[in-house]
Amino acid sequence: MSCPFYLTQGGDFVLELHRFPTLCSVGHIRIGISVDNGEMNVFESQSTDEHRANWKHNILNNVDKLSGRFTGLAAGLHNLTFTAIDPYVSFTRAVLYDEKSEAGKQLSCQLTSLAKLVDGAYKRSNLGIILSNPECEMLPKNIDLDAYCEHWYGNVTPEPRPVLYLPLSAGKDSLEDDDIIIRPEENSDKITPQQILEKAVNPVTEANGIINIDAASAMAQTAFASTNDSADGTSWNYCDSPAYNESGLAMYIEKEGLSWSEQEAPSLHYIVKTQGGHYRIWVHTWQWGDDCSHYTVGVDGVIVPEKELYGGRPLWKYASEHVWKWAPVWECELEKGQHEISVHSLNSRLRIDQIRLEKV
Repeated sequence: MSCPFYLTQGGDFVLELHRFPTLCSVGHIRIGISVDNGEMNVFESQSTDEHRANWKHNILNNVDKLSGRFTGLAAGLHNLTFTAIDPYVSFTRAVLYDEKSEAGKQLSCQLTSLAKLVDGAYKRSNLGIILSNPECEMLPKNIDLDAYCEHWYGNVTPEPRPVLYLPLSAGKDSLEDDDIIIRPEENSDKITPQQILEKAVNPVTEANGIINIDAASAMAQTAFASTNDSADGTSWNYCDSPAYNESGLAMYIEKEGLSWSEQEAPSLHYIVKTQGGHYRIWVHTWQWGDDCSHYTVGVDGVIVPEKELYGGRPLWKYASEHVWKWAPVWECELEKGQHEISVHSLNSRLRIDQIRLEKV
């Protein structure tokens, strides 16, 4: 595969390749890159993927960044050629840095001597963008991102994101992909963080047999929505979620590798107002893997044992990783009036953005 690029001035350059992790677990993952059909520069990943080396961290960050140097390039039009040496080569972008830029200098040092990086780690930029800040390779604060994206990609309105549900009845095969997929006809309205917090001013009231709870409303710390730290003092954090046309917020425990018992876990608490009846509790989550997919719910202060959720079937399966999905975790009888619904995260890194009570 080849693509042209233009240099406004000549010099030495560093190419950063953003490799996309795969499921390859044997052999090498190498790609050759050359400029103008010159000598091929071989880029090789230190990880062979699938639970090797830094594979887990790589997939959390979506990329494995490889670097190489190209020296003595003249100003003008050039051609960059990518040659797959091994199977499973995939990448999302290639960024060419002038060695005079901050990122280029640090990349160059990284390629020659790690000792030169003692005074500061290499600052990776998220985008290889032409309008960069030479001090830290970050996007300018005054950039109009909407206009920039429209310039490059056109005024494109994305289709509504498909909504995934675990079936009400399922087996215990972790390899089975039996999700129910609903494709909305149109995007929902966007929401602001302030509007989410304002939902904690009053109890969430049942309407047409449904109670929708925004998990992030607990950040308001009111009498109707609040967070509780874990027994060891670990606190909740927030991140983005796909709700409300990609403008929603989710709650999660940021530090990885943590786990708690049901009684000691960090929790989210909400007061709801029901009309009374039999309700099914749904929870919308994002799971990185089986080791960070465990949680449970509570009703009026009584925590449901995790092993009883979803009829005793596992909430995790391979098809549930790296996607947002609704799970029907528990059913209960509720009298008319106010009740407390809670969610308890038994592992860190699990993301929770919405809880729904559905009268059945």
